[in-house]
Amino acid sequence: MKKLDLGQTFHILANVGVIGGILLLAYELRQNNLYLQEQTRYNAFQNRLSANQLSAENSEIARFWHWQEGDEPLSDLERRRLEDFVHTYLLRWQYDYQSLQLGTVAADDFPALAIRLTWDRRPVFSEVWEVRKRGYSPDFVKWVEEDIIGR
Repeated sequence: MKKLDLGQTFHILANVGVIGGILLLAYELRQNNLYLQEQTRYNAFQNRLSANQLSAENSEIARFWHWQEGDEPLSDLERRRLEDFVHTYLLRWQYDYQSLQLGTVAADDFPALAIRLTWDRRPVFSEVWEVRKRGYSPDFVKWVEEDIIGR
């Protein structure tokens, strides 16, 4: 049996240390990825919550949000504000959709049903969509056209 000299021993120990460091780094990266995924979920939740809170706290926005054809007509300025409000929702949904496609949001966290229900209850979404859909990403437009409007 060959005897290991001091240099070989240090070399083996250094290799074991490198392997241990790589394993620790992999563990830390996994933990960081889990943290980032949870942070993304939390941010999406906060965005949805703040939109609902805005409507709950501001009666003018609540009026716009719940305005339907046949209600008291909106002024041109009110109509523009309603369209901009709807546009913010569409932009948020586009971001959520793209996050789903990138895998940064789990399918269970994507609000597809809420989007469909909101779209169905508020005809203004279709009106704003027809005017502004060219400004959204092609993949989002295709998804809305096929899965939301064209079901």
